[in-house]
Amino acid sequence: MFEYNKEIILRILKLEEFELDNLNPNEIQHVPMHQYRVSKKNSPYLLVENLQVCIGLYAYTNNFGFAAHLNPVVMRGNEFECDKNKNIIYCRRIDDLFNAITNIKPEGNIHIGIALGLAPVRETYQQAEMLDKSIDELIFKLNTMGIDATKLNIQHNHIFILDSTNGSIITPTNTKKFTRRK
Repeated sequence: MFEYNKEIILRILKLEEFELDNLNPNEIQHVPMHQYRVSKKNSPYLLVENLQVCIGLYAYTNNFGFAAHLNPVVMRGNEFECDKNKNIIYCRRIDDLFNAITNIKPEGNIHIGIALGLAPVRETYQQAEMLDKSIDELIFKLNTMGIDATKLNIQHNHIFILDSTNGSIITPTNTKKFTRRK
């Protein structure tokens, strides 16, 4: 796993035309492929980038952020559970998200969504459909526990920053902003 330092993060943000006036690269955690990150007080921003065939799974509210970079084509690590024919049947990052939420117990409505990359393939769409259903089940489970959660519309963006300070998504200035589903 290759971790980006602040210089690489800053270079990516400039190339992608992010508005940098209010972003401190020292407060941004990069989310590597096949990994996930949970925001922290000293690093409230989570950068998900280079989504090509990949899927970004994310959740946020004020003072809580979770982001995962999932690759449905290249199997590595423990991000997916497969059947005997090596077909993906479950994304274990849903469990990681549930554990992060229940451990931190964030306040406010938690917004949960997925973003598809620039070059989705058949496997991307198959896993996005499976994730969409898993998010519905997760939201039902959280709501049953008294934790407010809402699913967002599927987004198409190859790069974004999850801002857990303000409970929002930051995208480059040359693209449309993510919108919450009402």
